Amino acid sequence: MSASEQNEEKARKQRTKTGWSYWIATRPLALGGEAQVCHWWEWEQNRHGKRVRKHKRKQFSDEAALKVWLQTETTRRSRETTLIRRHERGGGNVVTLAGMTPAERAAVAAAVAAIRGAGGKPEAIADAARIYAKNQLEGAKMTVAELLDEHLEALTRQGKRWPTIRDRRLYLAPFVEAYGDSLAAALTTAQAEDWVYEADTPSKQASRRRALHALYNFALKREYIDRNPVHKVEEPREPGPDRVHIFTPQEAEAVLRAAQIMEPRMAAYFAVGMFAGVRPQNELAQLDWQDISLTNGLLTVTRTTSKTRRTRNVPIQPNLASWLRSVPKSERTGKLFYSRRWMRRIVAAAKLDAKGRPAPFKMQEGKPIFERGAKLKAVKWGADVMRHSYCSYRNAVIKNIPQLCLEAGNTPDIAKSHYLNPRVTPAQVKAFWSIKPYSKPAAEGE
Repeated sequence: MSASEQNEEKARKQRTKTGWSYWIATRPLALGGEAQVCHWWEWEQNRHGKRVRKHKRKQFSDEAALKVWLQTETTRRSRETTLIRRHERGGGNVVTLAGMTPAERAAVAAAVAAIRGAGGKPEAIADAARIYAKNQLEGAKMTVAELLDEHLEALTRQGKRWPTIRDRRLYLAPFVEAYGDSLAAALTTAQAEDWVYEADTPSKQASRRRALHALYNFALKREYIDRNPVHKVEEPREPGPDRVHIFTPQEAEAVLRAAQIMEPRMAAYFAVGMFAGVRPQNELAQLDWQDISLTNGLLTVTRTTSKTRRTRNVPIQPNLASWLRSVPKSERTGKLFYSRRWMRRIVAAAKLDAKGRPAPFKMQEGKPIFERGAKLKAVKWGADVMRHSYCSYRNAVIKNIPQLCLEAGNTPDIAKSHYLNPRVTPAQVKAFWSIKPYSKPAAEGE
Protein backbone atom coordinates (compact mmCIF):
# COMPACT_ATOMS: atom_id res chain seq x y z
CA MET A 1 0.00 0.00 0.00
CA SER A 2 1.41 3.38 -1.05
CA ALA A 3 1.89 6.31 1.35
CA SER A 4 -1.07 8.17 -0.14
CA GLU A 5 -3.29 5.14 0.22
CA GLN A 6 -2.15 4.72 3.84
CA ASN A 7 -3.01 8.34 4.59
CA GLU A 8 -6.40 7.97 2.96
CA GLU A 9 -7.10 4.80 4.97
CA LYS A 10 -6.08 6.60 8.17
CA ALA A 11 -8.41 9.51 7.37
CA ARG A 12 -11.23 7.09 6.62
CA LYS A 13 -10.80 5.37 10.01
CA GLN A 14 -10.77 8.76 11.74
CA ARG A 15 -13.96 9.75 9.95
CA THR A 16 -15.55 6.52 11.03
CA LYS A 17 -14.39 7.02 14.61
CA THR A 18 -15.52 10.63 14.91
CA GLY A 19 -18.58 10.57 12.68
CA TRP A 20 -17.08 13.57 10.89
CA SER A 21 -16.83 13.43 7.12
CA TYR A 22 -14.81 16.14 5.38
CA TRP A 23 -13.01 16.73 2.11
CA ILE A 24 -10.13 18.96 1.10
CA ALA A 25 -10.08 21.23 -1.92
CA THR A 26 -7.85 23.99 -3.21
CA ARG A 27 -8.90 27.53 -4.02
CA PRO A 28 -6.91 29.93 -6.20
CA LEU A 29 -6.04 33.24 -4.56
CA ALA A 30 -6.35 36.60 -6.31
CA LEU A 31 -2.70 37.45 -5.66
CA GLY A 32 -1.46 34.08 -6.77
CA GLY A 33 -1.04 30.70 -5.16
CA GLU A 34 -3.64 28.40 -3.69
CA ALA A 35 -5.42 28.12 -0.39
CA GLN A 36 -6.31 24.84 1.32
CA VAL A 37 -10.01 24.57 2.17
CA CYS A 38 -11.61 21.97 4.41
CA HIS A 39 -15.30 21.29 3.66
CA TRP A 40 -17.82 19.33 5.74
CA TRP A 41 -21.49 19.06 6.59
CA GLU A 42 -22.78 19.78 10.14
CA TRP A 43 -26.13 19.07 11.71
CA GLU A 44 -27.60 22.24 13.30
CA GLN A 45 -30.89 23.62 14.51
CA ASN A 46 -32.30 26.52 12.52
CA ARG A 47 -34.21 29.41 14.10
CA HIS A 48 -37.44 27.42 13.81
CA GLY A 49 -36.02 24.57 15.88
CA LYS A 50 -35.74 22.21 12.91
CA ARG A 51 -32.66 20.03 12.51
CA VAL A 52 -30.91 20.74 9.20
CA ARG A 53 -27.57 19.99 7.53
CA LYS A 54 -25.39 23.01 6.90
CA HIS A 55 -22.35 23.23 4.68
CA LYS A 56 -19.22 24.45 6.56
CA ARG A 57 -15.76 25.31 5.36
CA LYS A 58 -12.51 26.60 6.77
CA GLN A 59 -9.68 28.06 4.72
CA PHE A 60 -5.92 27.87 5.38
CA SER A 61 -3.00 29.60 3.71
CA ASP A 62 -0.92 26.43 3.42
CA GLU A 63 -1.13 22.69 3.90
CA ALA A 64 0.87 22.68 7.15
CA ALA A 65 -1.67 24.90 8.90
CA LEU A 66 -4.49 22.73 7.60
CA LYS A 67 -2.88 19.57 9.01
CA VAL A 68 -2.41 21.11 12.47
CA TRP A 69 -6.04 22.23 12.60
CA LEU A 70 -7.32 18.88 11.29
CA GLN A 71 -5.42 16.99 13.99
CA THR A 72 -6.78 19.22 16.77
CA GLU A 73 -10.34 19.16 15.45
CA THR A 74 -10.29 15.41 14.89
CA THR A 75 -9.06 14.79 18.43
CA ARG A 76 -11.79 17.02 19.89
CA ARG A 77 -14.54 15.34 17.89
CA SER A 78 -13.17 11.91 18.73
CA ARG A 79 -13.43 12.66 22.43
CA GLU A 80 -16.98 13.92 22.02
CA THR A 81 -17.99 10.79 20.09
CA THR A 82 -16.37 8.50 22.65
CA LEU A 83 -18.18 10.27 25.47
CA ILE A 84 -21.53 10.03 23.71
CA ARG A 85 -21.10 6.32 22.96
CA ARG A 86 -20.05 5.60 26.54
CA HIS A 87 -23.22 7.23 27.87
CA GLU A 88 -25.38 5.45 25.29
CA ARG A 89 -23.94 2.10 26.31
CA GLY A 90 -24.72 2.97 29.93
CA GLY A 91 -28.32 3.80 29.11
CA GLY A 92 -27.81 7.57 29.14
CA ASN A 93 -30.35 8.27 26.42
CA VAL A 94 -30.36 12.00 27.29
CA VAL A 95 -27.51 12.39 24.80
CA THR A 96 -29.48 10.91 21.90
CA LEU A 97 -32.12 13.65 21.85
CA ALA A 98 -33.24 14.46 18.36
CA GLY A 99 -32.26 17.83 16.98
CA MET A 100 -28.90 18.01 18.76
CA THR A 101 -25.57 18.27 17.05
CA PRO A 102 -22.80 15.91 18.15
CA ALA A 103 -21.09 18.83 19.90
CA GLU A 104 -24.30 19.69 21.78
CA ARG A 105 -24.89 16.08 22.76
CA ALA A 106 -21.32 15.81 23.96
CA ALA A 107 -21.67 18.99 26.01
CA VAL A 108 -24.83 17.67 27.67
CA ALA A 109 -23.16 14.35 28.38
CA ALA A 110 -20.14 16.12 29.91
CA ALA A 111 -22.40 18.27 32.08
CA VAL A 112 -24.33 15.24 33.32
CA ALA A 113 -21.06 13.43 34.09
CA ALA A 114 -19.75 16.44 36.04
CA ILE A 115 -22.92 16.75 38.11
CA ARG A 116 -23.05 13.01 38.84
CA GLY A 117 -19.37 13.01 39.71
CA ALA A 118 -19.99 15.72 42.32
CA GLY A 119 -22.82 13.71 43.84
CA GLY A 120 -25.63 15.78 42.34
CA LYS A 121 -28.65 14.90 40.27
CA PRO A 122 -28.57 15.33 36.48
CA GLU A 123 -31.79 17.35 36.72
CA ALA A 124 -29.69 20.19 38.13
CA ILE A 125 -28.35 20.82 34.64
CA ALA A 126 -31.51 22.82 33.89
CA ASP A 127 -30.82 25.15 36.83
CA ALA A 128 -27.21 25.50 35.73
CA ALA A 129 -28.34 26.42 32.22
CA ARG A 130 -30.73 29.07 33.53
CA ILE A 131 -27.98 30.60 35.69
CA TYR A 132 -25.61 30.63 32.73
CA ALA A 133 -28.21 32.27 30.50
CA LYS A 134 -28.97 34.93 33.10
CA ASN A 135 -25.32 35.60 33.88
CA GLN A 136 -23.60 35.30 30.53
CA LEU A 137 -26.40 36.01 28.05
CA GLU A 138 -28.83 38.33 29.83
CA GLY A 139 -26.69 39.97 32.52
CA ALA A 140 -23.80 40.55 30.15
CA LYS A 141 -26.06 42.63 27.91
CA MET A 142 -27.35 44.85 30.73
CA THR A 143 -26.32 48.49 30.71
CA VAL A 144 -25.45 50.49 33.81
CA ALA A 145 -28.70 52.48 33.50
CA GLU A 146 -30.77 49.27 33.28
CA LEU A 147 -28.93 47.78 36.26
CA LEU A 148 -29.65 50.83 38.41
CA ASP A 149 -33.35 50.77 37.47
CA GLU A 150 -33.59 47.11 38.44
CA HIS A 151 -31.68 47.77 41.67
CA LEU A 152 -33.98 50.62 42.74
CA GLU A 153 -37.04 48.54 41.87
CA ALA A 154 -35.70 45.70 44.05
CA LEU A 155 -35.07 48.09 46.95
CA THR A 156 -38.67 49.30 46.68
CA ARG A 157 -40.03 45.73 46.67
CA GLN A 158 -37.90 44.90 49.72
CA GLY A 159 -39.50 47.77 51.62
CA LYS A 160 -36.30 49.76 52.07
CA ARG A 161 -36.64 53.22 53.58
CA TRP A 162 -37.44 55.99 51.13
CA PRO A 163 -34.33 58.03 52.11
CA THR A 164 -32.17 55.00 51.27
CA ILE A 165 -33.71 54.69 47.80
CA ARG A 166 -33.55 58.44 47.23
CA ASP A 167 -29.88 58.65 48.27
CA ARG A 168 -28.93 55.65 46.14
CA ARG A 169 -30.49 57.32 43.09
CA LEU A 170 -28.94 60.68 43.96
CA TYR A 171 -25.40 59.42 44.49
CA LEU A 172 -25.42 57.22 41.37
CA ALA A 173 -26.93 59.82 39.03
CA PRO A 174 -23.47 61.13 37.97
CA PHE A 175 -22.32 57.53 37.41
CA VAL A 176 -25.26 56.83 35.09
CA GLU A 177 -24.56 60.10 33.29
CA ALA A 178 -20.97 58.97 32.66
CA TYR A 179 -21.48 55.22 32.07
CA GLY A 180 -25.25 54.73 31.57
CA ASP A 181 -24.99 53.28 28.06
CA SER A 182 -21.98 51.08 28.90
CA LEU A 183 -22.35 47.40 29.76
CA ALA A 184 -22.46 46.99 33.52
CA ALA A 185 -20.22 43.92 33.35
CA ALA A 186 -17.54 45.88 31.51
CA LEU A 187 -16.73 48.27 34.37
CA THR A 188 -13.14 47.97 35.57
CA THR A 189 -11.77 48.65 39.03
CA ALA A 190 -9.74 51.53 37.60
CA GLN A 191 -12.86 53.16 36.15
CA ALA A 192 -14.73 52.71 39.44
CA GLU A 193 -11.84 54.24 41.38
CA ASP A 194 -11.56 57.22 39.03
CA TRP A 195 -15.28 57.94 39.37
CA VAL A 196 -15.28 57.60 43.17
CA TYR A 197 -12.32 59.95 43.68
CA GLU A 198 -13.66 62.41 41.13
CA ALA A 199 -15.81 63.87 43.95
CA ASP A 200 -14.28 66.90 45.65
CA THR A 201 -14.64 65.93 49.33
CA PRO A 202 -13.86 62.75 51.31
CA SER A 203 -17.48 62.61 52.46
CA LYS A 204 -18.82 62.63 48.88
CA GLN A 205 -16.16 60.11 47.83
CA ALA A 206 -17.22 57.76 50.62
CA SER A 207 -20.89 58.15 49.67
CA ARG A 208 -20.11 57.40 46.03
CA ARG A 209 -18.14 54.28 46.91
CA ARG A 210 -20.87 52.95 49.23
CA ALA A 211 -23.57 53.47 46.61
CA LEU A 212 -21.54 51.99 43.74
CA HIS A 213 -20.43 49.02 45.84
CA ALA A 214 -24.05 48.32 46.78
CA LEU A 215 -25.11 48.51 43.11
CA TYR A 216 -22.50 45.98 41.98
CA ASN A 217 -23.13 43.74 44.98
CA PHE A 218 -26.72 43.60 43.75
CA ALA A 219 -25.48 42.62 40.28
CA LEU A 220 -23.25 39.97 41.85
CA LYS A 221 -26.15 38.47 43.83
CA ARG A 222 -28.26 38.41 40.67
CA GLU A 223 -25.31 36.61 39.00
CA TYR A 224 -25.06 39.23 36.27
CA ILE A 225 -21.33 39.50 37.02
CA ASP A 226 -18.81 37.18 38.63
CA ARG A 227 -16.92 39.83 40.63
CA ASN A 228 -17.53 43.24 42.14
CA PRO A 229 -15.09 45.72 40.53
CA VAL A 230 -15.65 48.21 43.38
CA HIS A 231 -14.48 45.77 46.05
CA LYS A 232 -10.81 46.60 45.47
CA VAL A 233 -11.36 50.36 45.42
CA GLU A 234 -9.83 51.66 48.65
CA GLU A 235 -12.34 53.22 51.00
CA PRO A 236 -11.89 57.01 51.20
CA ARG A 237 -10.89 58.36 54.56
CA GLU A 238 -13.89 60.13 55.99
CA PRO A 239 -12.67 62.04 59.05
CA GLY A 240 -15.16 63.21 61.61
CA PRO A 241 -15.75 66.94 62.05
CA ASP A 242 -13.21 68.94 64.04
CA ARG A 243 -16.06 70.25 66.15
CA VAL A 244 -19.55 68.88 66.60
CA HIS A 245 -22.09 71.65 66.10
CA ILE A 246 -24.80 71.67 68.76
CA PHE A 247 -27.35 74.19 69.99
CA THR A 248 -26.63 76.31 72.99
CA PRO A 249 -29.53 76.25 75.46
CA GLN A 250 -30.48 79.74 74.27
CA GLU A 251 -30.55 78.66 70.60
CA ALA A 252 -32.65 75.59 71.40
CA GLU A 253 -35.07 77.74 73.38
CA ALA A 254 -35.28 80.31 70.57
CA VAL A 255 -36.33 77.61 68.08
CA LEU A 256 -38.96 76.16 70.43
CA ARG A 257 -40.37 79.58 71.31
CA ALA A 258 -40.61 80.47 67.62
CA ALA A 259 -42.48 77.20 67.01
CA GLN A 260 -44.94 77.97 69.82
CA ILE A 261 -45.71 81.38 68.37
CA MET A 262 -45.73 80.61 64.64
CA GLU A 263 -47.09 77.05 64.44
CA PRO A 264 -47.71 75.39 67.84
CA ARG A 265 -48.21 71.98 66.20
CA MET A 266 -44.52 71.98 65.21
CA ALA A 267 -43.37 72.40 68.82
CA ALA A 268 -43.67 68.67 69.55
CA TYR A 269 -41.55 67.87 66.48
CA PHE A 270 -38.70 70.15 67.60
CA ALA A 271 -38.97 69.05 71.24
CA VAL A 272 -38.68 65.35 70.37
CA GLY A 273 -35.76 66.10 68.04
CA MET A 274 -33.86 68.01 70.73
CA PHE A 275 -34.75 66.08 73.87
CA ALA A 276 -34.97 62.51 72.49
CA GLY A 277 -32.33 62.62 69.73
CA VAL A 278 -34.50 60.87 67.14
CA ARG A 279 -33.10 61.01 63.59
CA PRO A 280 -34.90 63.85 61.81
CA GLN A 281 -35.19 62.59 58.24
CA ASN A 282 -37.11 59.38 58.74
CA GLU A 283 -37.50 58.38 62.37
CA LEU A 284 -38.84 61.74 63.58
CA ALA A 285 -40.86 62.57 60.48
CA GLN A 286 -42.56 59.13 60.73
CA LEU A 287 -43.04 59.10 64.52
CA ASP A 288 -46.59 58.26 65.60
CA TRP A 289 -48.25 59.34 68.83
CA GLN A 290 -49.10 55.71 69.59
CA ASP A 291 -45.34 55.11 69.98
CA ILE A 292 -45.14 57.75 72.73
CA SER A 293 -46.12 56.58 76.21
CA LEU A 294 -46.22 59.41 78.75
CA THR A 295 -47.44 56.92 81.34
CA ASN A 296 -44.39 54.66 80.98
CA GLY A 297 -42.05 57.51 80.10
CA LEU A 298 -40.81 55.86 76.91
CA LEU A 299 -40.69 56.85 73.25
CA THR A 300 -40.38 53.90 70.85
CA VAL A 301 -38.62 54.06 67.50
CA THR A 302 -40.03 51.12 65.55
CA ARG A 303 -38.09 48.80 63.29
CA THR A 304 -39.86 50.01 60.16
CA THR A 305 -38.80 53.64 60.68
CA SER A 306 -35.42 53.03 62.31
CA LYS A 307 -32.32 53.54 60.16
CA THR A 308 -30.75 50.46 61.79
CA ARG A 309 -33.94 48.37 61.34
CA ARG A 310 -34.01 47.77 65.10
CA THR A 311 -36.62 48.84 67.61
CA ARG A 312 -35.31 50.99 70.45
CA ASN A 313 -36.82 52.82 73.42
CA VAL A 314 -35.78 56.33 74.39
CA PRO A 315 -36.57 57.59 77.91
CA ILE A 316 -38.77 60.69 77.92
CA GLN A 317 -37.03 63.38 79.95
CA PRO A 318 -39.16 65.56 82.29
CA ASN A 319 -38.94 68.67 80.11
CA LEU A 320 -39.86 66.67 76.99
CA ALA A 321 -42.89 65.29 78.85
CA SER A 322 -43.97 68.89 79.50
CA TRP A 323 -43.71 69.73 75.80
CA LEU A 324 -45.67 66.61 74.82
CA ARG A 325 -48.39 67.27 77.41
CA SER A 326 -48.77 70.81 76.11
CA VAL A 327 -50.34 69.24 73.02
CA PRO A 328 -54.11 68.81 73.60
CA LYS A 329 -55.01 65.18 74.12
CA SER A 330 -57.43 65.29 71.19
CA GLU A 331 -54.51 66.09 68.89
CA ARG A 332 -52.26 63.27 70.11
CA THR A 333 -53.24 60.91 67.31
CA GLY A 334 -51.54 59.86 64.12
CA LYS A 335 -48.09 61.12 63.20
CA LEU A 336 -46.50 64.12 64.83
CA PHE A 337 -47.31 67.20 62.82
CA TYR A 338 -44.48 68.06 60.43
CA SER A 339 -44.17 70.58 57.62
CA ARG A 340 -40.91 71.33 55.85
CA ARG A 341 -42.16 74.80 54.95
CA TRP A 342 -43.03 75.62 58.56
CA MET A 343 -39.76 74.15 59.79
CA ARG A 344 -37.82 76.55 57.54
CA ARG A 345 -39.93 79.52 58.61
CA ILE A 346 -39.52 78.74 62.30
CA VAL A 347 -35.75 78.27 62.06
CA ALA A 348 -35.46 81.54 60.11
CA ALA A 349 -37.41 83.36 62.86
CA ALA A 350 -35.35 81.92 65.72
CA LYS A 351 -32.87 84.66 66.64
CA LEU A 352 -30.83 85.76 69.66
CA ASP A 353 -30.59 89.30 70.96
CA ALA A 354 -27.43 91.22 71.85
CA LYS A 355 -27.26 89.44 75.24
CA GLY A 356 -27.54 85.98 73.67
CA ARG A 357 -31.14 85.44 74.79
CA PRO A 358 -34.04 84.32 72.56
CA ALA A 359 -35.22 87.46 70.77
CA PRO A 360 -38.96 88.10 71.26
CA PHE A 361 -41.13 88.90 68.25
CA LYS A 362 -44.74 89.36 67.23
CA MET A 363 -46.57 88.03 64.22
CA GLN A 364 -47.90 90.57 61.74
CA GLU A 365 -49.56 89.49 58.49
CA GLY A 366 -48.02 86.04 58.89
CA LYS A 367 -44.46 87.35 59.39
CA PRO A 368 -42.35 87.68 62.57
CA ILE A 369 -41.68 91.31 63.55
CA PHE A 370 -38.73 92.00 65.87
CA GLU A 371 -37.99 95.13 67.90
CA ARG A 372 -36.84 97.89 65.57
CA GLY A 373 -33.09 98.49 65.69
CA ALA A 374 -32.33 95.40 67.77
CA LYS A 375 -29.06 93.59 67.09
CA LEU A 376 -30.02 90.03 66.25
CA LYS A 377 -28.06 86.87 65.62
CA ALA A 378 -29.54 84.02 63.59
CA VAL A 379 -29.56 80.50 65.00
CA LYS A 380 -27.23 78.24 63.04
CA TRP A 381 -29.15 75.23 61.76
CA GLY A 382 -27.91 71.86 60.55
CA ALA A 383 -29.54 68.61 59.45
CA ASP A 384 -28.48 66.72 62.62
CA VAL A 385 -27.99 69.59 65.04
CA MET A 386 -30.94 68.54 67.22
CA ARG A 387 -29.66 64.96 67.44
CA HIS A 388 -26.09 66.12 68.12
CA SER A 389 -27.37 68.40 70.87
CA TYR A 390 -29.30 65.60 72.55
CA CYS A 391 -26.31 63.25 72.50
CA SER A 392 -23.90 65.85 73.92
CA TYR A 393 -26.20 67.08 76.69
CA ARG A 394 -27.50 63.59 77.51
CA ASN A 395 -24.01 62.09 77.83
CA ALA A 396 -22.98 64.99 80.05
CA VAL A 397 -25.65 63.72 82.48
CA ILE A 398 -25.29 59.92 82.27
CA LYS A 399 -21.58 59.74 81.29
CA ASN A 400 -22.25 56.35 79.73
CA ILE A 401 -21.49 55.91 76.01
CA PRO A 402 -22.99 52.38 75.69
CA GLN A 403 -26.29 53.54 77.23
CA LEU A 404 -26.30 56.61 75.00
CA CYS A 405 -25.81 54.39 71.94
CA LEU A 406 -28.77 52.23 72.97
CA GLU A 407 -30.95 55.33 73.20
CA ALA A 408 -29.65 57.00 70.03
CA GLY A 409 -29.28 53.84 67.91
CA ASN A 410 -25.66 54.20 66.84
CA THR A 411 -22.19 52.80 67.58
CA PRO A 412 -19.66 54.08 70.14
CA ASP A 413 -17.19 55.12 67.44
CA ILE A 414 -19.81 57.20 65.60
CA ALA A 415 -21.03 58.69 68.87
CA LYS A 416 -17.53 59.76 69.90
CA SER A 417 -16.51 61.19 66.52
CA HIS A 418 -19.76 62.74 65.28
CA TYR A 419 -22.21 63.31 68.13
CA LEU A 420 -20.39 64.45 71.24
CA ASN A 421 -19.32 67.98 72.03
CA PRO A 422 -17.11 67.80 75.14
CA ARG A 423 -17.17 71.58 75.69
CA VAL A 424 -20.62 71.83 77.28
CA THR A 425 -20.54 73.21 80.80
CA PRO A 426 -22.62 72.04 83.78
CA ALA A 427 -24.57 75.31 83.63
CA GLN A 428 -25.42 74.71 79.95
CA VAL A 429 -26.48 71.15 80.68
CA LYS A 430 -28.82 72.31 83.43
CA ALA A 431 -30.26 75.08 81.25
CA PHE A 432 -30.82 72.76 78.28
CA TRP A 433 -32.78 70.18 80.26
CA SER A 434 -34.84 72.94 81.90
CA ILE A 435 -36.36 74.33 78.67
CA LYS A 436 -40.12 74.02 79.03
CA PRO A 437 -43.11 75.45 77.15
CA TYR A 438 -44.62 78.83 78.02
CA SER A 439 -48.07 77.43 78.47
CA LYS A 440 -49.02 75.46 81.54
CA PRO A 441 -48.66 71.70 80.97
CA ALA A 442 -51.83 69.64 80.83
CA ALA A 443 -52.78 67.86 84.03
CA GLU A 444 -51.58 64.32 84.58
CA GLY A 445 -53.68 61.86 82.62
CA GLU A 446 -55.07 64.43 80.22
